Order: sequence, then C-alpha cells, then structure tokens
Amino acid sequence: MRAVVFSAPGHVELREVARPAVRAGHVLIETDYSAVSTGTELLVLDGRLPEAYGGVIRYPLVPGYENVGRIIETGADVTGLQVGDWVVCEGASSFPGLYSFWGGHSGLILAPVSEVFALPEELAPEHGLFMVLTSIALHALQRGDVSLGHSVAVIGQGAVGLLAVQIARAMGAREVVAIDRFDERLAVARMVGATCTLKAGSADEVTERLRETTDPRAFDVVIEASGSAALAEVAPRLCRERGRLVLAGMYTDPVRFAYWDLFTRELDVSASRQAGPRQSLPAAYYPWTWRRTLEESLRLLAQGSVQVEPLITDRLPIERIEDGYDALRSRPETAIKVLLRWQ
Repeated sequence: MRAVVFSAPGHVELREVARPAVRAGHVLIETDYSAVSTGTELLVLDGRLPEAYGGVIRYPLVPGYENVGRIIETGADVTGLQVGDWVVCEGASSFPGLYSFWGGHSGLILAPVSEVFALPEELAPEHGLFMVLTSIALHALQRGDVSLGHSVAVIGQGAVGLLAVQIARAMGAREVVAIDRFDERLAVARMVGATCTLKAGSADEVTERLRETTDPRAFDVVIEASGSAALAEVAPRLCRERGRLVLAGMYTDPVRFAYWDLFTRELDVSASRQAGPRQSLPAAYYPWTWRRTLEESLRLLAQGSVQVEPLITDRLPIERIEDGYDALRSRPETAIKVLLRWQ
C-alpha cells in the first residue's frame, strides 16, 4: 500500500509500505480521501514543530489526521461497525520502520474501533473529513463558554477559524467578528456567517482597526486561531472586563502577555488542545470528552449547521501531494483546505 512519508524536514514522498494485518478490536479502512492540515502538518514538514513538542517527533514519519474511507475488514470483538461502512478517523498509529504523526495519509488505515466514527448517511464523505477540525473549533468555543447573546472575535480565518465563526453563531452568539490579513479569507468568513470582518495583518493593526469600528474591549470571548504569537499577545486587549481569551493556535514561538492587560480586567486565559480530554476524565468533572465532542461535530456537519464546501479550495489526486503543500505555502490568501483523492 502507499503512504505519504516525511523522510526528513522539507522532504515528502509517496512510498510503498507494508500492508497492516487486522487484529482484535480493530478495523481496516481503505482510504478514499485525506486532507492536509495547513497549520500543524506544514510545521512538521518544515521541521519547525519538533522543538515545540520537546523532540517527540522523529523522521521518517507518516503525517495526517483527517481520513475518510470504507471498512474492508474487521477484527474479532468489533461491534457497531461492519465491512462497507463509510467511516472517519484520525489515522493509524503504527507503520513498520516509520513513526506516525497520526498517520492519516495512508492508503490503508488500521484503527481501533473506539477511535473510528461512522459517517451519517446524509453527510458527503468529503465533508466528513472536517470532523476533526470542527471538533477543534468546537472545543475552543467550549473552553470559552460561548452562549446565547455573547460577542465573539475570531482571530485567524484559516479552516479552524472559519469553523469557529459558524459554530459560535450556532451556539447563539449575537456578534461574531472575523479577523484576518487576507481579503479573500474575510470574504469566505462573511459567506459562512461572520457579522463583521476586520482586515489586520499585525498586532497593532488589530487594535487600530477595532478602534475604528467598535469598542476594542467589547468582546465576551476572543478565540485566537491564527497560530501567531504576536497576535496572541495582543488578543487580551480585545476582551471586555472578565472576558475570556482562548488560545486555539499552535505556537512555535513563546507567547508573552503584558500582565497589565490581564490584571486590570481580570481576564480568563485558556489553552485549547484538539477535541479535549479523553474518556478517562469522569463525566461529572468535564462532560465534553474527546469522543462526545467529535460526535457532536459530525452532527453539526450532517445537519448543515456548519458549511465546509466554501473551505475546500483544492482537490488533488494523492500523486500530487507535493503540489498540495506548495499551494498552501504559495497561495495562503486563497488556499484554505487541500483534499486528496486516493481512489
């Protein structure tokens, strides 16, 4: 079978790898589509993420965490899923001689049944790829405790930011302001439900543009989804008294806050990681476990509360994987989500 391999920082190839053997509690999935993560995946390819991860990333590795396909074989003790089902998962954890950084860019995926989700019949497989990113956006808004009547600012209109805009509206936010440096992305934000958009490419521009249009400290919740440490540092200035700032980006540089920005308005600052805690935490402590958040994300997608077609900017056969990475680097203003066809 084939898999995308980062053999070293800056080097990507499509390589033949060993076919996995099915074992108990697992299903074997034949991949139809996978998608490129604009943020994390490019950081890994460029060799910029290992330092932030404390050296746990090792090359060569199989990347990717958005995978949709059909089950072609089931192991013993598998219930609830069967051969032929369309499913979505984050990838495979094991490849002979290779490390896995989720391992979703692979022609066959061997995954434990507990980490595989059946696609609703009404959800197109390509759209099911967005389950993970939708869960990331949803968890960030859960961390911000967004609810009816809130005003929300979302900094960064990549895929996660655009999903956060839509979910905030679905949660009942009165106002959702989208902030980005590219007009093209702001146009998409308006298309999917942003009540206002602000063009800003630097920390100073963010506060300047807000002063031109509204009270720069008017937001109940600010979601920082750009991954820019400089923008994260200025984000507290956008919060109201006792407002909430959620850091949903992946930051390779240190984030340093001016304490006065936090102290004078008693702000709450939270980090948001993926879809939240695994099932090991008791539900009484935090009911939105990893699996429940992912299941809710699929429901939002299936019922149309979240639009993802406007976010798909490139569709490529897997043989053109390098072109997909190049598109995200060379066209950041228009390339939002790259989908890869395996069949």
